[in-house]
Formats: sequence, structure tokens, C-alpha cells
Amino acid sequence: MKNHLLISLKSGTGKSTSLLNFLYYNKERYKNICGYTTKRVFKDGNVYGYSLIEINSALELYSSNGNTEKILKSDFNDISQNEIFLKTHNCKYIFDDQIFEKYFFRYLECKNPDLIVIDEIGGKELLNQTVLKKLTEIFNSDQDLILVYKIQEQFQNMVKKSNLKNLELIEKRKKIEKYFSNFTSISDIKDSSHLNSEILESYLLSGENNG
Repeated sequence: MKNHLLISLKSGTGKSTSLLNFLYYNKERYKNICGYTTKRVFKDGNVYGYSLIEINSALELYSSNGNTEKILKSDFNDISQNEIFLKTHNCKYIFDDQIFEKYFFRYLECKNPDLIVIDEIGGKELLNQTVLKKLTEIFNSDQDLILVYKIQEQFQNMVKKSNLKNLELIEKRKKIEKYFSNFTSISDIKDSSHLNSEILESYLLSGENNG
């Protein structure tokens, strides 16, 4: 029975960090994982942009040093510009649809995975019809999934800093959010300000038992 877990928490709560930690210590449980997490790219001490990193590559790096900061952050000079799908310029976001699509599909291209990891989704990429179609296929599948979804507050902030078709994007979000009623959801962390692997484990077990 499929187990779909939705994580929708504000920035800085340890979503990607706890996810890597959880997957590393459950590698015998999930031997065939596909998907991605998101890396922040810094220039002169400030966030310059974002790129996707394949989840198994991230886990290999984690196994060698255990330092998620080195995995989830990168210096501008250490990464190809052709990998950065979202850049900041004059307090505005510039989204490269082709770069996102290229790596999105590359990292989700695997056969019969034990688990699919999408960290994260919910912004401008939803205007890409092929990306949206792939997401709905995954949501309708019986494959286990951990999905990190951009919260409404961050979405609205992104819209303000971008030249976006606001109404169209809102409709796209509503379209995929219809699937979330069948997901086990982490949208609030009681008695803790940060997500951790133990909380993830408890929600995944809850989803399995409910399934």
C-alpha cells in the first residue's frame, strides 16, 4: 500500500537536513531511492540562487562527512551556472524553466523505486505542463513518496518578487493540493521548532498503519 508523506513547513525548520539524516539511517529499508533535494548557492555571503542535487549523490556525500551544510549549500564558484534554476537579482527571483525541467526529469528517472523524494515543489515550476503532468502521475501511483511542498507564506513572498502569472499559478497549486487529502501530512511540529528524523519516522509509520 502506498505511503505518501507531505512536509509543508517554513524555511529553517530542518526539512532537508532531517530528510537526509532519516534516509541515511534507513538505507536498508529504502535501497532504491530516486529524486532530489535543493541546494542554496551563495555569492559574497548572500543567497545567489538554487540548484537541484540528486538524492543519492547527496546521501553519498552525507555518508562521507555527515555535514549537511556542505551538501545543501554551495559557493557560487563551485557550481556551474547551467545548474542554477533560480537566481536572485535586485531583490527579484529569475526562474529558468529549462534548467529545472532538465534536472527534475533526470533525477526522477528510475525504475521501480522503493521511495521517491521531491524536495521541494510548489512554485514557478508548476507552470511547466510536463512537470505538472509528472507530478500527478507520481501522486496517482502506488510508489512511496516524500514530498516537500512550499508553504503559502513563502509562495506569496515568491510571487511578490517575481513577474508571475499569479492567478494561473494559484490554480496550478490548487490542482495538485487536491491530492494531498490522501497524504500523511507534517504541517506543524508540536513541542519542537525543528523537524528531525524521529518525527519523520513517526509520521511515516503512521501513514503505513493508516494505509
